[in-house]
Amino acid sequence: ENIQPYLDGKSKIEIPTYFTLGLPFGRNILKNADKDGSLCSNLTYLHPFGLKELHGLQVAFLSGRFDPLSFPDTSALAAGAAAEAGEYRACDVQDLLGAVSRGLPAGAVLDLLITAEWGKGVLRGLPSPPAQMPVEVGSPGVAELVQELQPRYHVAGTSEVFLARDPYKNKRGHVTRFIGLGAVGNPSKQKWLHALALAPASCMPAPMLFSVPPGSTPSPFSLPPTDLPPARKRPMSHDDELGLPSQPWRWQDPKAARGPPLKQGPPLAGDPELRVFVRNLNYRVSEPELTEFMEQCGPVEGSRLQIGEDGRPRGSAHVQFSTEEGARGALLLSGEVLQGREVQVLPQIAPSSSTSGPKLQAPNLSGESVYKCWFCLSNPEAAADLVGSIGEQVYLSLEKSPIAPHHVQLVPIAHLPNTVTLPEPTALEFHKYLDALKRCFSEKLDKDILVYERYMALRGRGGNHCFVAALPVSREEGRRAGETFHEHAKKAGVEFEVLPVCPTYESRRHMVQQRVGHSEYLLVILPDGGALLQMMGKGQNLNFAREVIASLVGKPERQDWKACCMSKEDEQSSFEKFKSIFSSYDIMN
Repeated sequence: ENIQPYLDGKSKIEIPTYFTLGLPFGRNILKNADKDGSLCSNLTYLHPFGLKELHGLQVAFLSGRFDPLSFPDTSALAAGAAAEAGEYRACDVQDLLGAVSRGLPAGAVLDLLITAEWGKGVLRGLPSPPAQMPVEVGSPGVAELVQELQPRYHVAGTSEVFLARDPYKNKRGHVTRFIGLGAVGNPSKQKWLHALALAPASCMPAPMLFSVPPGSTPSPFSLPPTDLPPARKRPMSHDDELGLPSQPWRWQDPKAARGPPLKQGPPLAGDPELRVFVRNLNYRVSEPELTEFMEQCGPVEGSRLQIGEDGRPRGSAHVQFSTEEGARGALLLSGEVLQGREVQVLPQIAPSSSTSGPKLQAPNLSGESVYKCWFCLSNPEAAADLVGSIGEQVYLSLEKSPIAPHHVQLVPIAHLPNTVTLPEPTALEFHKYLDALKRCFSEKLDKDILVYERYMALRGRGGNHCFVAALPVSREEGRRAGETFHEHAKKAGVEFEVLPVCPTYESRRHMVQQRVGHSEYLLVILPDGGALLQMMGKGQNLNFAREVIASLVGKPERQDWKACCMSKEDEQSSFEKFKSIFSSYDIMN
């Protein structure tokens, strides 16, 4: 009865929606599906299995449930019974593997696998698996499928709990992220809606596609079942300890002979800001081998291993690049395997009194979610109850510690570092939301809009997740905003560059991009369309913008966000008040 109004055309599904069969309930409606699985506008049943290109993504799917009796049965009678009961069989799994093999270009990576069930054993290797779930939960048929397809993402349901598993490594080198969803409207309030912003694997550069995030585990399907005795440890072979096959390159031979004691080489020449620091190196790696490995990113002027007093390598090195592009590309090699070990690559930034910021930063441009990031909607602890609007690329949320009523923030759904590096579709949606807020504040509140963004690299936390704060200020406060920022900057011993009024947000974005490169910055967009830009140096006050705005609006007591946290009741009241004025301006309505 919930879906019938949509099938009858009385209600409309706003966005394309796809589903697989997980439970036997409601299967009578599936008889109305056409050949392509369409039930009505924007609702498609993916069955029984196959590979589709959906919005640029390569998506494989397996509909139905596992039954140990019918799964191995190849008879025609079993086929009919399985279809009637909503079950798949071993031959279906094999046929799907064949369809993906034929449908994907050679060497391509599958973006997404959708199944009703978890793969049996997906919880193996987790330090803290869900207490309410047995480790061996799931379907062996799906486990076989995941092992062979090695998708970037696997989404499944029907296990009643939400789980965003730590990424795990595949034999091909990239990671799989498993998302298990709870049942819709479940009484225990397990998360059943999950947002992802995926770029097709076909559009991703290899270092990004094969990067391995911190906290990744071995493939759970390469580990023995938990109810079996532990296997006897075997000697190291061509496969490393994480199950990754050795690569044909010279620098990935884990059995290279150890050389005689070494002497520390001379310091590297060249621009220190085009130098990277590499750690977790195999002790057998030589400087020429390291140079050869790093040259895939750009011209290398030299490498220098760090040698201990005993003449043995310490497992770290510096590499000098000729160009900024090469050094920046090297940062994306973090997690790549060099002679059997995952190397970590970090910027080597020389001490400097300059406040212009370093040339070389390591922004997270992959867009992949980061564990426990406050702004990633995949984080179960994210403040999803304060999200007022979700677009295709961006969401709008009420600030948890507002300076003033209707203080909101715009956040890209993907984990992207700042506005100057946003993909064009994401930047365009940002600008649409800002225009809608500007009209809302002006027409509903008779106020101007003040906008600011602070970008900090936060490399040790998986990289900054961009957010742009916006809040209404009175017309008089709007006129005084620029002057107030300059006064506080003078007291703090810093300066703002005044940017001219730009005809569009996009033209301003490009102007800022030319000035900041990959440096950290504070950007303030004034109500009159002008902007203030400050390059952030080491030791600067990270709370500067908030302190200035709190002073501007006459609420100095709200300078510290920690002192402004609201109760759940106050949060809900503020949220409802904002929704009441913004709903008619929401770009998604």
